[in-house]
Amino acid sequence: MNFFLALQSAQVTVPDIDFAIILPEIIVTVAGLLVMLIDAFQKRTDARWVTGGVSIVGLVAAAFACIWLWTAGAGAAGSGVAAHEAFNGMIVLDSMRLSFTLVFLVVSLLTVLVSMIWVEWERLPAGEFHCLLLFATVGIQTKAIEPKA
Repeated sequence: MNFFLALQSAQVTVPDIDFAIILPEIIVTVAGLLVMLIDAFQKRTDARWVTGGVSIVGLVAAAFACIWLWTAGAGAAGSGVAAHEAFNGMIVLDSMRLSFTLVFLVVSLLTVLVSMIWVEWERLPAGEFHCLLLFATVGIQTKAIEPKA
């Protein structure tokens, strides 16, 4: 099949881009990148407190963003009003997605708090541990925002 013929028959759609709907995931991703950079350039031995602190700040900020999204528009979605969609229906903002996201953030926050001492006991690289934890949190958050088939 000719490629240009396929382009002519395809209907062009403008994507519905709304970055506010994925704000908790963006915040945790930026926190993970910051932890990675701090771990790469930190020379001190007490890096677990720095990377753990950045992780905690990022997770708390993402939790506040999640609560803000919940109060801004997803509360009406549970009352029968259609949920807000973005990225041409790939991401749906509803109360179930936000409740799962909040649970994942709280569990990750508790894991970071427990790991502050555990990383030292096991002699693990703290920056790598916290970075992997944050990126795993983003991965499970994006699993929670998949729309219905």
